[in-house]
Amino acid sequence: MTTIYLTRHGETEWNLAHRFQGQLDSPLTEKGRLQASWLGERLEEVTFSAIYSSSSNRALDTAKIVRGQRQMTIETRPDLREIMLGKWEGRIIQGIEEDDTENYNYFWKKPHLYQPEVGETFEDVINRSYKVLEEIKEKHEGNVLVVSHGIVLKSILCAIEKKPIRELWKGPFMVQTSLTILESTDQGFDIIKAGDTSHHRSFE
Repeated sequence: MTTIYLTRHGETEWNLAHRFQGQLDSPLTEKGRLQASWLGERLEEVTFSAIYSSSSNRALDTAKIVRGQRQMTIETRPDLREIMLGKWEGRIIQGIEEDDTENYNYFWKKPHLYQPEVGETFEDVINRSYKVLEEIKEKHEGNVLVVSHGIVLKSILCAIEKKPIRELWKGPFMVQTSLTILESTDQGFDIIKAGDTSHHRSFE
C-alpha cells in the first residue's frame, strides 16, 4: 500500500499581495517558512520512501523544510506545478476581477465554464496532476510526501472523488501547508484526511 501525504506550499509574498501566481513564482514569507516547519514537526516521526515536489521554488522550498534532517533527494515534477493562468499571472486579483469579470466569475463559481485565452483549464490540471499520483502508486510502497499547490490539490481530490468539474471547489479549501492524506486501493485512492490544519499555530 502507498500512503501519500499531500500538502500545499507555505505562504508567499504574492499571497500577501493578493496576486495570482500560477506558474510564476514568489518567495515564502517568514510565516510561510514557519508553516512548513510546523508541518515538518507534525510529520517528524513519519518514515518516507520518497519526496516529490512541484518544480516551482515556493513548493520546493517548502518540501526542503518539511524534509527536515532526512537524507533524501526531492524529486521535482513540472506536472505538479500550479495551474497556468496565462495573462492573469503576477497580477493583482482585484484588477483581474474588474478587467475579466466573466471569466473570473467562471473560475470561482462555474469552473466547468472557465476557458482562458492563454493557459490551462481545470481539466488540464486534473489530467496532468493525477497521473503523477498514479505513477507514485506504482513506483513506491509506504509513505510518500508530495508538495504542490492549492488548485492542484483540489484537482486531485476532484479526480479521486469522481466529481464533475462544476463541483471542484466543494469541500475544504487547501490553505497553506494543510495536510491531505491518501491511501492507495485497487481502484485508486481513499481520502483519509483533507485539508487538515491541526498543526497550525498562531503567528504574531
